[in-house]
Amino acid sequence: MEKKIIILGGEGNGGVVAACILDMNNRFKNKELRLCGFLNDTLKIGEKINGYPVMGKTDDIQKFIKEGYYFVFAIHPIGHGKTRIDLFDHLNIPEDRLLTIVHPSSFIAYNAKLSPGVVVMPNCYIATKTKIGVCTLVMANSVIGHNNCIGRLCHFSAGSVTGSYINMGDASDIGLNATVLEKIQIGTCSVVGAGSLARKNIGDYEIHVGCPAKLLRICK
Repeated sequence: MEKKIIILGGEGNGGVVAACILDMNNRFKNKELRLCGFLNDTLKIGEKINGYPVMGKTDDIQKFIKEGYYFVFAIHPIGHGKTRIDLFDHLNIPEDRLLTIVHPSSFIAYNAKLSPGVVVMPNCYIATKTKIGVCTLVMANSVIGHNNCIGRLCHFSAGSVTGSYINMGDASDIGLNATVLEKIQIGTCSVVGAGSLARKNIGDYEIHVGCPAKLLRICK
């Protein structure tokens, strides 16, 4: 059955997800997914994002739920996890309308668990017994090791490498080409900066950068 899709967001993460869906349509002949447009709070209705129309604001979502659409939540501003959580909770999207997307070039272990709304971009690897929370984005060429517990609304930037036995709170971000060593605890709404090496626990709302990563500031 064809699923009509609306992406919540803009040309950043939203545009990247759109390109993933179109690649699945065109190169991998997936005819189940039909991208219809975007919900965006800064552009006018009818304006285009990568060739697709803005169909409304995020607060219009209940109307589109009633009309049978499925949704990708792609509003993931790095370092603003609390804003992300507040908006997602406010929208109250039923889990059965959150579209899970896995690009065919990625490997997902048979006993890994992806929650509703997770997006896994091209060339990713997700290992055994890892659980990934609702609407987490795993961007291209990311590696996530085994036996991890990842919260909802997290963001793994392109080229990130996350080790094993890691617990990660909601709405936290792993930056471009960052590495997280095994058995690390990462709090809620925290950030591992681009190119950083995290080898010690990271608390809630903390931004850590560098190699090895150290606390830069609190992002509350």
